[in-house]
Amino acid sequence: MKRNRYIRVFIILRMSVQETTSKHLGRPPDTKRKDELLQQVANELQFSGFIFNSLRSLARKIDVSPNALIYHFGSKAKLYSDALAFLRKNEIDRMLSSFSFEGSIDFEHAIETIWSEFSMKEARAATLAFYEVWISSVRDPHGYSDFMDHVVADWLSFGMAIGGSLGLEEKELEGLVTLVLGTIRGMMLDLLTSGEEARPRFDAAIEHLKVLVRNLTVRRDDV
Repeated sequence: MKRNRYIRVFIILRMSVQETTSKHLGRPPDTKRKDELLQQVANELQFSGFIFNSLRSLARKIDVSPNALIYHFGSKAKLYSDALAFLRKNEIDRMLSSFSFEGSIDFEHAIETIWSEFSMKEARAATLAFYEVWISSVRDPHGYSDFMDHVVADWLSFGMAIGGSLGLEEKELEGLVTLVLGTIRGMMLDLLTSGEEARPRFDAAIEHLKVLVRNLTVRRDDV
C-alpha cells in the first residue's frame, strides 16, 4: 500500500510539464514541434535567464518568430512555466533514480538526496531559473497559475508520502515537511549567494536538519 502511494507521488512529480490547451481557432499546434520548441526554450533560458529575456529576444536566440511561440504556448507566462517545469522534471528524474520503490523510504535519506541533487553546481542554472520564475509567479499568480499550482503542493505531497513512516500525526508531519522544504529552498538561495566555498557550512546544516528529524522521531517512540 505504501509502495503504491510513493509511486503515485513520484508520478505526480515527473509529470510537471503539462500540455497547453490551444486557445486559437483553426489547426491545433503540432505536438512534436511544440516539444522541440520547449526543449530549445528551456535550454536557452536556463543559461540566459528568465527575467531579462523578452519574448522577442528569446525567439531571436532560438531562430523562430515570437508569433510561433505564442501559437504553441498561448502566452509568455505559460511558455516560461512549461520551460521551467521541463528543467525541473529532468532534475527530478535524476533525483528519483536514487530512491528504491521497495518498502519504506528513509526520511533522512530523502533530505540528503534532495539537497545533494538540487544544490549541486551542475544544477545552478536551473536553480536560478526556478527562483526567477517563482518571483514572477508571486507577482503574477494568474499568468503563472500552472507553476503556482505545483511548486508547493507537489513537493508537500512528496514529503508527506515519504514521512508517513515517521509515525507523526498528519498535522505534525505537514508542519515538519513544510519546515524541511522551506529550509532546503532557503539554503539553496543562500548557497547561490555565498558561493561554493561556503558549501561545507550548508552541508553541516543539512546534517543538523537530519538530527532534528531523528530526535523528533525518537521522542515520539519514547511516548
